[in-house]
Amino acid sequence: MRWRARLPVPGCVSSAGSAWASEDCRRRFTSFAVAEGADGRIIQDLVTAIVAAYIGGLIAQRLRQPVILGYFLGGFAMNVIPIHFVDSHNVEIFAELGVALLMFAVGIEISPREIRSFGRSGLLVGFVQVALTVALGVAIAPMMGMSLRQGILIGALLALTSTVVTIRVLLARSETGAPHGRFAVGVCVAQDIAMVPMVALLPILTSASVEDPLPTLGSAFVSGAMLVAAVYLVGLKVAPWLLDRAAFMRSHELFLLGSVSFALGVAALSQFAGFSLAFGAFLAGLGLATSGYRAQIIGEVRTLRDLFASLFFVSLGLLLQPYVVVTRADALVTLLAATLLGKGAIVVAAGALLGQRARMLVPAALVLATMGEFSFVLARLGIASGALSSEDFDLIVATALISILIAPFLPRLADPLITLGERIPLLRTSFTQPVEIHGDTEGLRNHTVICGYGRVARELASALAARRFTYVVVELNPEIVATLRARGVPVAYGDAANPVVMEHLRLERARLLAVLIPDGVTAELICQHARSLHPRLDIVARAVDERVVNRLRAIPVSEVVQPEFEAGIEVINHALRRYGVVGPELAQATMGRRAAFYRRVTSEEEGD
Repeated sequence: MRWRARLPVPGCVSSAGSAWASEDCRRRFTSFAVAEGADGRIIQDLVTAIVAAYIGGLIAQRLRQPVILGYFLGGFAMNVIPIHFVDSHNVEIFAELGVALLMFAVGIEISPREIRSFGRSGLLVGFVQVALTVALGVAIAPMMGMSLRQGILIGALLALTSTVVTIRVLLARSETGAPHGRFAVGVCVAQDIAMVPMVALLPILTSASVEDPLPTLGSAFVSGAMLVAAVYLVGLKVAPWLLDRAAFMRSHELFLLGSVSFALGVAALSQFAGFSLAFGAFLAGLGLATSGYRAQIIGEVRTLRDLFASLFFVSLGLLLQPYVVVTRADALVTLLAATLLGKGAIVVAAGALLGQRARMLVPAALVLATMGEFSFVLARLGIASGALSSEDFDLIVATALISILIAPFLPRLADPLITLGERIPLLRTSFTQPVEIHGDTEGLRNHTVICGYGRVARELASALAARRFTYVVVELNPEIVATLRARGVPVAYGDAANPVVMEHLRLERARLLAVLIPDGVTAELICQHARSLHPRLDIVARAVDERVVNRLRAIPVSEVVQPEFEAGIEVINHALRRYGVVGPELAQATMGRRAAFYRRVTSEEEGD
């Protein structure tokens, strides 16, 4: 029996009197009594779960951890406190909505254009990694006393990485634009795509009630194909027409209702067809991924998605039993080793088989060596199908949480592992960065070496070419290198952070080194190597954010450019000219802003 305080009915008195006799009071008393009943408990549980998610999220943000970890800890706190605050079943009702909206958002964000932007290498490695990790799960299942079917599910759980955590770690290290950063995100996208057949087929493959899964799989394949075709046609024709009506009425409310109705309607249809709610919601998102309203739908649904998704992670915390860390410590260690070591090794091996260099694969593998939030979704499906026990579920959740906790620290192992690989004769070839130079570099003198070939570098190269100044580009993206070679531009394929690569570019005779790559750590390393070898070399570098500015200036770099701030200076120039501020006064204002910015960045860095 759960504790509940007895409260007086508002507006009524408990003593004998006419208040109890009034019709209005009786109506309010009946309403209040219903609210205090089992059905009314849902609202109380919902409020409690949201507050727990909020407090847990605040603590996680304060500790610089992913907020999903805070949501989980909020639910776990309610689980271990003796007072039984909530009924977990009530929270799970809203958690199902969270899963559906989460999957809907994933589906709508996977557009064909964005998939192509990550390149084929990351996507191919992602698909190979998923297949090999499932095989790894099957291999380790007997070590944990699990069956073949359970091993398939365990492998699928291990195969998925948290895209949120991956991007957060890359952002913290200013590596989202680095080759290994884009590669890692491409692998995450491949995992998200692979999750579609997992969500649809794993409940059938792993269900204890299905003795021979092949006929069931055949039936599911036909049903799934029909469902996908129907959703595609509706998403292509019907849904855009309905959203057109809401858009023409200029009603955000109707637009939101239309989007959510489509998502949940397809999810319910999927459940009726024998698939999961999550699978249908994903298909709904995929059906609208090419819609002209895609960006607006993402913006409208995001708030609802985040709210109900937080309840999903709270519900996981409510279900976890902490004793599993002790009672199944051996299985926990096995799963952690498979996640951190096995999965990372698979990423490196799969990438190497597809022609990628280990020097790039190692930091990417360390970022990807975690379990993700969608592993929880598959685990819930495993419980529903009977493939996993509640104790197995606790084990998986504990493994995922530990891997997410240590995720920010894993990339620090990249440099030591690369150094170790370079010292091992059998691995040296893969870890050593090749140098391929197109064009004559022997005669280079008074030239500019451009590291990277993004938007800023292209503008610099165009300006130099227009005045017939000599330059050479260093780039690690083979597609960009091939394009530049076709245009006859002197280009070197290699890692500019490798001193051997820079030696081939006659840096000692260069007039300028322009480090314009969007990877703060690598940019800093390039500048350090160049400055130590050539103290008088003029170096200009792009700082991806304020944290990198001071580190580059300390090397020292001749000039540091922070793109967002410089864009702000141009806006200031335009605004002040509109107010009649021109000439020396305008120059003084912009110079003052620039000096104040870099002075503030320096003082903040010293304060930290």
